Amino acid sequence: MSAMLLWSSLWSLLFSAVSTVTTSELAGARSFLSRHPEAWSPLCLVSICSSLGTFFVLYTIQRFGPPTPPRTLGEAKERASSLDPS
Repeated sequence: MSAMLLWSSLWSLLFSAVSTVTTSELAGARSFLSRHPEAWSPLCLVSICSSLGTFFVLYTIQRFGPPTPPRTLGEAKERASSLDPS
């Protein structure tokens, strides 16, 4: 699981870096963050929450397996009725 998290994070970093540099958005982002240093805290918080969310999704898939869609309407009704607490 940690290898999948690492590789998905590295690909995300690579694509973000390439798109940021090729579209000249890096200069604008640096300028904004230098004018508004208070934006660093929410930016870091969003980054941490995104990483934790990815970790928990991958952990859940590893622990319980990938979700499978119901094949028939009857199977969908059966699954829905199993969620009913009463």
